Amino acid sequence: MRLRDVGLTKEEIKAKVDKYMIETYERFDMIAERGKGMYVYDENGTPYLDFYAGIAVNSAGSCNDKVVLAVIDQCMDIMQTFNYPYTVPQALLAEKSARPSAWTRFSSRTPVQKPTKP
Repeated sequence: MRLRDVGLTKEEIKAKVDKYMIETYERFDMIAERGKGMYVYDENGTPYLDFYAGIAVNSAGSCNDKVVLAVIDQCMDIMQTFNYPYTVPQALLAEKSARPSAWTRFSSRTPVQKPTKP
């Protein structure tokens, strides 16, 4: 996913990351949009030698059709990158994850305590 796909600016993507994600490291002032071989390319097509390795744990289930199609689509641009540049999918997912959902409303509800018999 690239900036042109979502109609946002570089600054808007950075603002979403700043608003919805915990800063654990300083980021590079670039958006990693695609990669090929040993290079990752920013939003302007500038190549960078990609010598970092990202670390993450992800459980996407087993061959969910939507997940498989999303992975294929994303892999056509950039398969994996390190955490220092911004990426469009990361910013949009962080924003979506911060919104209340039915699950958070359900799981955060405190049950009513019923009196117990002596």
